[in-house]
Amino acid sequence: MITKHEYAKIRRMYFRCHLSISEIGRKISVSRSTVRKCIRDTLGEAPQYTRTPKEKIIKPFEAWLLQALETDSALPKRNRRTALALFDEIQKQGFTGSYSRVTEFLNDWRKSGVRVTSSFSHWDEITHWMKWLYSIEQPHRVPSNAEVSAGLCKIYDVLAPSPNSPRTKALVVLANLEGFSISHIARCLAISRKTVQGYLAAFQAGGESELFKGKSRLSKSHDLELKKCIFALLHEPPSLHGFNRTTWRMDDLQVALNKSGHLAGEYTIRKVIKEAGFRWKSAKIVLTSTDPEYREKYQHIQDILSSLRKP
Repeated sequence: MITKHEYAKIRRMYFRCHLSISEIGRKISVSRSTVRKCIRDTLGEAPQYTRTPKEKIIKPFEAWLLQALETDSALPKRNRRTALALFDEIQKQGFTGSYSRVTEFLNDWRKSGVRVTSSFSHWDEITHWMKWLYSIEQPHRVPSNAEVSAGLCKIYDVLAPSPNSPRTKALVVLANLEGFSISHIARCLAISRKTVQGYLAAFQAGGESELFKGKSRLSKSHDLELKKCIFALLHEPPSLHGFNRTTWRMDDLQVALNKSGHLAGEYTIRKVIKEAGFRWKSAKIVLTSTDPEYREKYQHIQDILSSLRKP
């Protein structure tokens, strides 16, 4: 088969240079029948060559790639898979083509402008969410009888604007009852799936009271060891702890407490003293001994009391 260039050269040599068919065949290294065929072509057009269409090597993996792209399109940009990551995944499935075949497919997909193939897309979900959220946050909305019987009155009450309203917890429960998935709820409220599951578990375990129950923490002022240490220090003169004073200062008492292994702030110390029936100004005078031998005498008294026996 001759090329376009050879075809034009044969016709030029015959019609312009007036060379014979045999001479043209020798110069171009083609048969005389081929030369005659080119000369007899009345249209004077070069032959058109068409490549036999073959199935693309990436064809069996296009469905999987489309599904992966649609899944990633609903995610933030930083969480989407790159072309190289997709190439590695289809290689594990048996793809033997080059990386450029994947990038070519991705470029065609982007140029086509087709992003969503499912009937209920990510944007449809967001639209559905916003419409539902608007409907339940109406200021004069009255819960239906079914909602009242389901124990949801307080949940609708806390949706009212308030700086300390646990709005997110209420939305998690109501969105779950509406039929939204845990992943969708977490994505729309910008919280983790674990947090959503925790709110739902609390509501299922104890209803509204368990869902909106605050975390209870034992106050430090109720620590018996801390109380004992504070009053033990107040009974002793500050000079025994390296402070050249006859009465305690709050800063000195905090330093002495820290050295003994008990960390407490001024508020906690004052609260412990107040709960014992004293005020700080009177406690540091009434409770503190000025005797430098206080420890020895106190220990001596304890030894005597421990040696006493019942009659």
